[in-house]
Amino acid sequence: MRMPRVQPCYDESEVRPGSPSFTALVVACARAAADVDPIAEQLVPSLLGGALRRVKGSRVVRVLSLGLVDHLLLRTKAIDEVVLRERPPQLVVLGAGLDTRAWRMPSLEASTVFEVDHPSTQADKRARISGAPVRAREVRFVGVDFEKDDLAERLADCGHDAGAPTTWIWEGVTPYLTPPAIASTLDVIAARSALSSVLVVTYGTPDLGSIARMLKPALGPAFRVLGEPLHGLMTPREAAALVEERGFVVEEDTLVADLARR
Repeated sequence: MRMPRVQPCYDESEVRPGSPSFTALVVACARAAADVDPIAEQLVPSLLGGALRRVKGSRVVRVLSLGLVDHLLLRTKAIDEVVLRERPPQLVVLGAGLDTRAWRMPSLEASTVFEVDHPSTQADKRARISGAPVRAREVRFVGVDFEKDDLAERLADCGHDAGAPTTWIWEGVTPYLTPPAIASTLDVIAARSALSSVLVVTYGTPDLGSIARMLKPALGPAFRVLGEPLHGLMTPREAAALVEERGFVVEEDTLVADLARR
């Protein structure tokens, strides 16, 4: 019987202790509370995980989150639909954080999953998720320090095949990047995307359309205080232009409100 392989693709001797970002923890908590990710609760501190088990699926928590739990529920389901449809030979999760698709989606049984993130973040995640069975054929943790490493080189070094179709997930990341950083990452994605590759990317608009109205004035200052300012907000037209300029065809650009109706 074949055993799935999980391997780090970085020098473990150089890894410094680290932890997930604040936003990665919030996303994991929201997914757990929405009962859309059965593994998420084990990736957060134990006391928090215990609390999440008690409120899982609670309508009260969904209301008190001012839409965040429902937002993550819908976003997660929409991306899962693409992965289920494509069943890609290669799945690359950029800024993977506490993503668990390789551990919870049987549709990835023939896929090699490349999780791209900072090595210290990945080491913490690997320790927390070590007891969960892997659904993907293989998981490779691609350690990238975005301040000094070349993403294309790191993917190639870790065995990503630019000649085979890839499904790319870039979820919940672009709002925190500068426009040049978004453009350079899309250049790498385009250069390493064979025919039939698919890109799933989420982005935030300047009007913060999916955020509860009462929160909008405080959102920008709050993220700056947390050290994660919103640099990469863009309009739908700007987002479409960025991917179309690199050879992708926009098949769907869906608001969270539209996902709720669907």
